[in-house]
Amino acid sequence: MAADAVVLVDHNEARGFHGAERIDPVAVVDHHPGDGDGNEFTDIRPDHGACATIFAEYCETMGLEPGEGDVLSTRVATGLLYGIQSDTKQLTSGCSKAEFAAAAYLYDGIDEESLDRIANPEVDAAVLDVKAEAIRNREVRNAYAVSDVGTVTSADAVPQAAEELLRLEGVSAVVVLGERDGTIHLSGRSRDDRVHMGRALRAAVEDIPMAEAGGHARMGGGQLSVDHMEGIGPSDGVSREEFHDRLFDAMTGELE
Repeated sequence: MAADAVVLVDHNEARGFHGAERIDPVAVVDHHPGDGDGNEFTDIRPDHGACATIFAEYCETMGLEPGEGDVLSTRVATGLLYGIQSDTKQLTSGCSKAEFAAAAYLYDGIDEESLDRIANPEVDAAVLDVKAEAIRNREVRNAYAVSDVGTVTSADAVPQAAEELLRLEGVSAVVVLGERDGTIHLSGRSRDDRVHMGRALRAAVEDIPMAEAGGHARMGGGQLSVDHMEGIGPSDGVSREEFHDRLFDAMTGELE
């Protein structure tokens, strides 16, 4: 769909979809580090744990009362609070004081029943299968794990599997990869201060044409074409096994 103006939110550089290279955003608002910028407005805050926090701060600065009016309605306030919780594992990981302040500001305007339904949805059987596959197929070296779950019906299952794998005792950083429609989706999680997951994933895909990856210290993701990984274009290619080795090397800091 054509648009006169594009605003990038929680995504400071357009990527991962057809025509992304032609996007020239009027504004960029994000908490991920990156070089993206908007023609008229740019607000990138890597010290924040969630992009929803930034929008809550905008609303508070404007003097809006959560749950009142159309701009910060109960539905919007509930969505923003869920966004904060989702990005920070219920305010337990990767958050700053700003997340706690934003959550306190939003709380009086939310619908607790709706928040509970959103935060605790029924789990699709296919997602459970991918999580089980990630656990079965894991390869662990020292405290790091890589798991290839093969073909997935939904790319959203990959980050959920990474979250599950990180819960394993003795594992402090993980990368899960799954393939859908000729694209490999990567999702990484880290609770190890030595592993900056965004940088690790970026290093692992750096010389693979058209591949994209990044994120921040605790969480990262990426995508790469199977054809380009196997050598189409200006590349000698890399096998799936060699790519797994790259992921381990990137997490240990041997690949930069």
